[in-house]
Amino acid sequence: MNFEDLAFLFTNDNRNRGVIRMNFDEAACLWRAVKSTEGNILEIGRRHGGSTVLLLAASEPDRKVISVDLEPAHHASADSFFVRPEIASRLELVIGDSRIPRGETLGLLFVDGDHSYEGVVADIVAHWAQLVPCGLVVFHDAVPNDGLAHINEINHCPGVTEACRRMQKAGIAISIASAGSVLVMKKLAELSNDIF
Repeated sequence: MNFEDLAFLFTNDNRNRGVIRMNFDEAACLWRAVKSTEGNILEIGRRHGGSTVLLLAASEPDRKVISVDLEPAHHASADSFFVRPEIASRLELVIGDSRIPRGETLGLLFVDGDHSYEGVVADIVAHWAQLVPCGLVVFHDAVPNDGLAHINEINHCPGVTEACRRMQKAGIAISIASAGSVLVMKKLAELSNDIF
């Protein structure tokens, strides 16, 4: 058993959020997904850079992390982490459109950018072919949960939820884990034209 397996011991709602805009159990789930994969990691959406720090810390020193965001607003502590020599050599921070396909083969894809149905589908379509067979895709804000129950609001994005549902229904991916609003799926097949 690892520390991330003990997230259930803690309060896990949106009041836990800091530089990383995830609840503690969601971050533990993402950490576990990184640890169970190999190869390059593509992150779509990094805003303050907290999830990028987590991806880098969880991954082995030989893994490249590419992070794409249209309008990042990095926290100073994330920027300090990014310039460490052992980190900077394997980190690519891209400011731009996440829907432009990249050439790298991916072991893990973390989707936390445009949360509209159209936006998440565009990100999936752009990068699905790069993800290795049985590679993992992690979606933030995909699962209905009670993270915002203390203020009576939903804590997921229905567009992300619907895109994930359609992928599972089409048999191109299967859900293998979730925590809070995070959903981890394993790639089973390539995309076809009738999924979305």
